[in-house]
Amino acid sequence: MNEVKTTAELLPSRKDENYRYTQIAIDVTDSKDWDSEKLAHTLKSESTFTPWSNDYYLKALEGVANLNITAPKSEEWIFLHSQGEASKIRGSAELIVPKGKHYKVFEFLEQSAEKSLFMRNVKVAEGASVEYFFLQKQNLSNTFVARHFFDLAEGAKATFRFYHAGAKKGQHRIASRVEKNASFTLEGANRLRNAQHVDIWAESEHVGATSLSNTTVWNVLTDESVAVFNGMIRILKDCPQTLAYQSNKTLMLSEKARIYTLPKLEISTDDVKCSHGASVSSLDESQLFYLQSRGIDKESGEKMLVEAFTQPVLQHLPKHLISEALQKELHVLEEQNAF
Repeated sequence: MNEVKTTAELLPSRKDENYRYTQIAIDVTDSKDWDSEKLAHTLKSESTFTPWSNDYYLKALEGVANLNITAPKSEEWIFLHSQGEASKIRGSAELIVPKGKHYKVFEFLEQSAEKSLFMRNVKVAEGASVEYFFLQKQNLSNTFVARHFFDLAEGAKATFRFYHAGAKKGQHRIASRVEKNASFTLEGANRLRNAQHVDIWAESEHVGATSLSNTTVWNVLTDESVAVFNGMIRILKDCPQTLAYQSNKTLMLSEKARIYTLPKLEISTDDVKCSHGASVSSLDESQLFYLQSRGIDKESGEKMLVEAFTQPVLQHLPKHLISEALQKELHVLEEQNAF
């Protein structure tokens, strides 16, 4: 007689769902500061330094290697440049944006160690704001895990943008805690090729009324690359008139590429407006026909459409902080040419 499985055995747990498409592991057992994702131990550091301004401070833990923090070249950007040659790099930092202040941060992870693990905790005080751009362009043999946590006080604003174009395998988690009248915007893009695999976890937790979050992630996938979008909007009790949006858009350029998209909502209050969705498509033939009708050959037209797909993110890249050669490699378009 065949054994009949129970219903409970057939249903996946939340842990199964979260890790189903994620096979990324970095051994950090030799670092006592990495036993919690929630940065519970990051505040124990004694080392505090102010590289260029008295308005913010950065706390660096044991294990930080080759993390250079330099004064911005212009427009008061804080520039975090992570680059190293060790087999493993671990770094954790906390950024405080004081009340009424506005900071702009550019973090560049390039040609790093074979395995790297970074955590950033950004606390935005009441009425303060921050604009943060994270660019990852590593070797195709590298593996990375990145965590960015945003804690927004009442009336605070934060915009976080990311662009992934390197590494063989990586996982990036962006989480926000949004208080009353605060707003968080997340815009990111992955441009993957070969057998690259990048997972994006995006979670916005609303803990105050009349708060706002807006998440949009674009993917361009070629060859046998894989992208994962695991999104969550969570609205707690007593948070009326909250607005929250989540979208994942993917451009598939290969039949062998794969996208796993899981946008989710958890709503525990009334009088809110939320939406979430995902779209997967190939190049639009009507758009391509339009370009060809204007004298643009098919190959050039396809290139233009692909490059334009991620411009909503790349148009905000602080180009004055990277080389022209890298801009060209990333397919950064002039503003007047992006559409």
